[in-house]
Amino acid sequence: MNKIILMLLILISSQLEAVVATVGDVDNGCTYSTISEAIQAVNDGLASVVRVTTNSYTENLILDDIDIEIIGGYIDCQAADTDDKSDIGFTLIAENANESVITITSDQSSTIHLENMMITGGSYGIYGNESTVDLTIQTVTITENAGYGLFINQGQHNVLLNDVTISANEGSGVRCDDEPNIITIKGNSQLTENTAPSYGGGLYANLGCHIDVFSPTVITKNHAQSLAGGIMVNAFSQVNLYGVKIQGNTAVNGGAAFYVYALSELFISQSTISGNTVSVENALGGLGLATNKSTVTIENSLIAENDVNSNVLFADGLNDISILNLKYVTMVNNNSGSSAVFTAYNGAEINVESSIIHSTSDVIFSGIGSPNINLNCAIVNEMGTYDGNDTVTTIIELFDLFVNPNIPSGDYHLKPGSLAIDYCATAANINPDYPFDIDGQDRGVDQPGVDNGGIYDLGADAYYDDLIFMNGFES
Repeated sequence: MNKIILMLLILISSQLEAVVATVGDVDNGCTYSTISEAIQAVNDGLASVVRVTTNSYTENLILDDIDIEIIGGYIDCQAADTDDKSDIGFTLIAENANESVITITSDQSSTIHLENMMITGGSYGIYGNESTVDLTIQTVTITENAGYGLFINQGQHNVLLNDVTISANEGSGVRCDDEPNIITIKGNSQLTENTAPSYGGGLYANLGCHIDVFSPTVITKNHAQSLAGGIMVNAFSQVNLYGVKIQGNTAVNGGAAFYVYALSELFISQSTISGNTVSVENALGGLGLATNKSTVTIENSLIAENDVNSNVLFADGLNDISILNLKYVTMVNNNSGSSAVFTAYNGAEINVESSIIHSTSDVIFSGIGSPNINLNCAIVNEMGTYDGNDTVTTIIELFDLFVNPNIPSGDYHLKPGSLAIDYCATAANINPDYPFDIDGQDRGVDQPGVDNGGIYDLGADAYYDDLIFMNGFES
């Protein structure tokens, strides 16, 4: 019996060794000279893991009905054989610039893992089309492709991006079409300097796709030639952002940070929206728009120092009622020119609760066609453009509220003695899974000796009498 067990262990060991295919200089011990050859070996059942030595490879890869791991970070063939991995990946350059660098297709369920590589020079970086696949993209840079960095289309894709940089593509950094496709972005990921010819420079969810983005991901310096420099959410889609920075994005016609359209939803929590700009003056929704029965909810977040020179946020009810919800939001130092902070048309709803709204203009709300505007438990800089109530206070001077509201890079933590401390008697109704302030601190902590009417602080920051939390917003 012991001999049989030993023989089985030897057989299993030899099989485990045989599943690895190495790519690089075959004269120095690698199995294959091209990644395509190694993929064919996997298709033939000779391997399941492809380890690629540090080099540049000019190929277009097709992953069709395959379970595979393609991993870079090996300085030579010996390192690949022994799995001695470094931080230096390989570069994959499209041989045919009119095709995607990597194309994923499948008729059956598959699992694909891509790690430690740069993908560049194709029509798209990675294109997943009509596939059923669990796709993990780890420590990968997708850059300088002629279209989308990552395009997921139809099928049933479950995609995880972790520590991924998608930059300088001539299309949305990430585009996802169709239900039930799901994309999760986390780790030190960046969508940056991508340029969309129309909508959604950084991120574009379309036709029912669902995208979740987690801290400390940054969506920055993306551009749209029309609308939605940062994020486009369209046609029954949903995007959720948790602790994300949306900074420095630009759009020509509006929606520098986001545009949500046609029965779609955008949820933002514990995030910072700053430094975004729009080119044209007097755009509707210079920073963000919700139209055609869409909903935008922003909670526990900072919206500051955006230069849109127009209405900052816009909701439209022309075809179907759209809704903007702001709860525990600090919204200050945004250049709206002479336009209102919020504009609503034709029955659209704008709900502001437990927030601080301070405009560079003297107009908070404007509307056409009987919009529904609700403001509860807030501090604002004017009370002439809506029906205020006894839970709303007007404060003109920002230095009465914050540690340092100077532009640029103000510190919008509540200062000792701020009227926004312990202001609300009741808590805002927010997502119970994300009840904390922008620093991850509990709300509803009563400050001794403060009697402003309640125990809940206004805005993104919950005040704590501790200097540790006065040095800048933490992710």
